[in-house]
Amino acid sequence: MNPCFLQQNFLALCASDYYKGCIFHRNIKGFIVQTGDPTGTGKNGQSIWKQKFKDEFNENLKTFINPQHTARGVVSMANNGPDSNGSQFFITYSKQTMLDMKYSIFGKVIDGWDVLDELERAPVEDKTYRPLTDIHIQDDTREGMPSPLLGLFGQVVIGPPGRKVAVVNLDPANETLPYTCAVDLKDLIRLDEVMQSLYLGPNGGLLYCMEYLYKNRDWLTDRLTKLKRDSPKTYVLFDCPGQVELYCVNGAFRQLLSFLTLTHLPTSKTPESKQQVGHLPKHVIETPIQSHLPGLGLRLSSVHLVDSHYCTCPGKFISVLLTSLVSMLQLGLPHVNVLSKIDLIEQYAPLKFNLDFFTEVLDLSYLVEQLDDVPFFAKYKKLNRRLAELVQDTALVHFLILDVQDRTHLEQIMRHADKGNGYVFGTDEQRTLQSMLSCASGAEFSNDLICLAQEKYTHQNSTEKQNI
Repeated sequence: MNPCFLQQNFLALCASDYYKGCIFHRNIKGFIVQTGDPTGTGKNGQSIWKQKFKDEFNENLKTFINPQHTARGVVSMANNGPDSNGSQFFITYSKQTMLDMKYSIFGKVIDGWDVLDELERAPVEDKTYRPLTDIHIQDDTREGMPSPLLGLFGQVVIGPPGRKVAVVNLDPANETLPYTCAVDLKDLIRLDEVMQSLYLGPNGGLLYCMEYLYKNRDWLTDRLTKLKRDSPKTYVLFDCPGQVELYCVNGAFRQLLSFLTLTHLPTSKTPESKQQVGHLPKHVIETPIQSHLPGLGLRLSSVHLVDSHYCTCPGKFISVLLTSLVSMLQLGLPHVNVLSKIDLIEQYAPLKFNLDFFTEVLDLSYLVEQLDDVPFFAKYKKLNRRLAELVQDTALVHFLILDVQDRTHLEQIMRHADKGNGYVFGTDEQRTLQSMLSCASGAEFSNDLICLAQEKYTHQNSTEKQNI
């Protein structure tokens, strides 16, 4: 069962150590014990959304617990009226059916009954029922509890303008960041230290860092959970390394994305289905990793940036197509391919075909014929033709264009990414009906952008314009 809002709120507050140090400010023997207010007064406390949220009296909770206060150890949200839930909660000492349909149940005590017994025996003030000696929550560890479904939207690689964005840097080698990170992988592991201590090269060290991050994904979970609590409407941007091995060969990054995006990861049931991430030394992973924990439920799109000047070389462009195709299949996310630096597309050589030939990936047999003119490639004619046919038969790879100085290019990429992760259908941003329908139907006039880019950035068309 997917956690309800009550459980999401509680788990996220636990993950951010919100409850750590809170006192039990109300303790009524035979009735309830209450906590969850960091001020200790019983008058404060916020949810992860910074506002009160609605009660949940849902019959579906029967799959988790009996949704009634019929026993000792039932855990419910405290409130001061309907739909006023925040962070405070209480635990029942006995059957209290008068609380049903007034206080939302989200859990039950399954261990530590001796602690609950000691709480009930603690002496309290006569009028306020406050324990004479403060009793604190020492730890709010989520051990054995499912990770909270964060419900955040985001993109991998590029973030859209016009909304609040938090950047997560997943490149342990990026020493000079031009932006402020909300989460930085270098706080967990650094590439230079890995290379020195394990005698690895840059690529091997980077693979190790990603495998290490997946092994220690609780570190990332805690920081994303805190980000969600501090700013629930944040759009998350994951800035990833550029090494294609991460997305085409090694499985650690794919498994990390699965953990981030899925609500429940598949469990390894047989020895044959178990998979070990990469090739970590035994001192890092002693047993094969089993995906047994629920994921975080993020809604992500991946944005794959490729230098546009590869279009001027047939062999390189076919390699780009294969890399893009493998990345799409490997990552398993809604995918947007982008020819970046389109203003430098003819930096090394002129284009042999119109720009739309490359963005729409038209008949690749023409590219194969270009390869036949090179003696080295001519002997691989059949292989090149089969590779081109593979790309065309799948019909998955297409490209958008990007000049970072052109706002229309950024908006086009933003709309494609939003449609991929579902953000376009959200209600957090104010949109007119016209813009909503335009995004939903895909009416983006991309052909006009391609024609304008053809005239603006390619030498052939600029010369023709001068001759007119």
